[in-house]
Amino acid sequence: MKTACLPLIAALSWALAAHAAVPDRAGEVTFMIGEARITSGPEAGTVLRRGSAVMPGQQIETSDNGHLHIRFIDGAAVAVRPMTRLRIDDYTYAPNDPSQNRIRFFLQEGALRSITGKAGEATKDRFRINTPVAAIGIRGTDFNVQTTEDLTRASLFQGAIIMSPLGRGCSASALGPCAGAAALELDEQGRGLYAIQAGAMDPVAHLVPRRLDVQTTENPSTQTAGTHNTVVLSDAREVTKHQASALAAESVTTSRAEQWAEVIPVALKSRDDTDLEVSPKPPTEIPTRPPVVAEPITLAAEDNPQIWWGRWAAYADPADASSSYASQRRPGRDEAAGGNAVFGLLRSNSSRALPITGGQATFALSRYEVYSLTNNTLTPATVTGAGLSMNFDTQRFATYLDVAPANAGVVSMSAVGKIESDGRFLSDYYGQTMRLSGALANRGQQAGYAFEHTLTPGILLYGATAWTR
Repeated sequence: MKTACLPLIAALSWALAAHAAVPDRAGEVTFMIGEARITSGPEAGTVLRRGSAVMPGQQIETSDNGHLHIRFIDGAAVAVRPMTRLRIDDYTYAPNDPSQNRIRFFLQEGALRSITGKAGEATKDRFRINTPVAAIGIRGTDFNVQTTEDLTRASLFQGAIIMSPLGRGCSASALGPCAGAAALELDEQGRGLYAIQAGAMDPVAHLVPRRLDVQTTENPSTQTAGTHNTVVLSDAREVTKHQASALAAESVTTSRAEQWAEVIPVALKSRDDTDLEVSPKPPTEIPTRPPVVAEPITLAAEDNPQIWWGRWAAYADPADASSSYASQRRPGRDEAAGGNAVFGLLRSNSSRALPITGGQATFALSRYEVYSLTNNTLTPATVTGAGLSMNFDTQRFATYLDVAPANAGVVSMSAVGKIESDGRFLSDYYGQTMRLSGALANRGQQAGYAFEHTLTPGILLYGATAWTR
């Protein structure tokens, strides 16, 4: 009798051991579009869906159109962007013994937004996000992180974050923010002006102007499960591969001491960035604008185009393979030229420098593609007026566009901004009626930029443009 029971006891012991080896549930997917799967750890190979459990030890990977939200057991929320690899190294929440809380993520590549939950609020020294090059700790926070294997950048919505390069004095196996001279804190005083970043070769973390980081209006803690507001799409630009390339390509030319000296005290009248009082930018005049009309603009002739664009997979035309960004990615084309939630921009990489002679130049619109986006549907729009001028001595630009969406009146937009030394240019953060990123090509003889504009809540305007001198 005793011998007959031995196999049963052994089987029960094995089952209990196997059950004990399965980590506790850390949270669940509350929102899902596109495709994402678990690529390693428990239940590797599983395709994630709304309601899927997530566990410590799992690595989650999103496709080029995959986007998901995770609600964790302590109420924390994480939004994982397309083309992202995120590993949940540890997620332990002990409400009766906060000293046992342990939260650690590894963001291998891509981007996420994190909103702290009860565990992080109770024990900020036991929360950590690692990337290939940096460690990020919190002070009770809502923030974005973007990373490649060589560079990590984070921007802040609320609270404070601390970043430090990994290495001596900052181990990836630790919890909480790293301390020491290499670490740098970004708080609410500088959140609208700066992001914080560290590169593979950086001995310390740096402040950089808040331009290439995601400026999302999405809040994963309030996103309704199973719904999708088109405003969410405005943050997709940063998590595409071309934005990772742009992030890696940007250099930091000022020292941290110089950057701190540039942090001008601001009056935070509210949490709305439009209420920030900041010093005005050097004046840049918008090109002379003719009377606004509703007729299509006459496009300039263009020889040897060196600016290209394509739509991301979610918006490419299945009947036109050339409409996709993937089809436009070819050898000799620079992927760090700019983009938005619909378009990725490319340029010839044969000449990335500014014109040697400097001076000023005006450009005429040669090609464009513009759409209004409502409920994930693109509707073509028409450009009725356009102008672009650049001053290569001051490295400033100004532009305007008049656009007629379908069944609507003409929308007038304008922007000014800075031209980088490699020919890329971006609109200033404040005071612009459209946001754009672009690049020069063909030794400054051609230019292109992608832009976005909010028509009404839930209706966005996206476009890509090419210009010639």
